[in-house]
Amino acid sequence: MKSTNLFVLPSLHDDCPLALLEALALGTPCLASRAGGIPEIMRYDDLMFDPLAEGSFAEKMDTAARDKEYMRHIGNLCASLKESCKKDWAEEVLSLQ
Repeated sequence: MKSTNLFVLPSLHDDCPLALLEALALGTPCLASRAGGIPEIMRYDDLMFDPLAEGSFAEKMDTAARDKEYMRHIGNLCASLKESCKKDWAEEVLSLQ
């Protein structure tokens, strides 16, 4: 996932998508649907699309494929989210005992 140019999560509903959190923690630029708990994670409209609006996903993907400045922009936005997505799961699990 770390060597991927773009991670896309087109979910219709997902309260806490771990794959998205992992991609962000690795510094991978991400786009995701505006559904479930995803807006709380992604925070920026530029990183999301409406999964039910015709053409919303296609428009974001087309822009990402054609516009290097847009890709740099979403990469910077995702980088700003990186620290908030890191979690020490081992420490969390051990604290439950």
